[in-house]
Amino acid sequence: MKRQESWSHEEDRLLASVVLNYIKKGSTQLKAFEEVAEKVGRTTNAVGFRWNSKVRKEHIEEIKRAKKKKRHRNTEKLPISLNSSFIIRALNPRMTMESVLAFLEEMKIKEIKQEIAYQSLLLEHQKLKNNYNHLLTTLNKASNLQGLRNK
Repeated sequence: MKRQESWSHEEDRLLASVVLNYIKKGSTQLKAFEEVAEKVGRTTNAVGFRWNSKVRKEHIEEIKRAKKKKRHRNTEKLPISLNSSFIIRALNPRMTMESVLAFLEEMKIKEIKQEIAYQSLLLEHQKLKNNYNHLLTTLNKASNLQGLRNK
C-alpha cells in the first residue's frame, strides 16, 4: 500500500463519524478502523494512530454521549422479570467484556505506537549508517589525496 502523508479534513470527519457510530452500536473501535481504512485506502494501524493522536481528542464529548447511548440501549434490552440486585450485579461486574475489549484496544494502540517508533528508529539508524559510510569514503579520499601530495 502506498504511503500517504497527510489526512484531509473529510477523512478526519469520516473517521470520527464511523467510530462514533460503532461506539453507539456497542461495536469495537478496531472494526471502525478497519472500515475507515478500506474507504480511505490506508492501513488499519494508520487509521487507529490518527484516531488516537488527533481525532479522538477533538470529539471527547461526542464519545461520552455515544457511550451513554450504548449503555442506555443495552439496559433497554434487559428482561423486566429480572430482580434489581441481579441487574445491578450484571451492570457492574468487576471485569466486563467491554472493559476487556477496551484493554485489548489500548494494547493494540500501544503496539501500533511502538511499531511506529521502531520503524522511525530503523530509518534513523539507516540514515546514520549511510552518513557514516559517506564520511568514511570522504576520509579515505582525503587520505589518498594527502598520500599523493606527499610523494
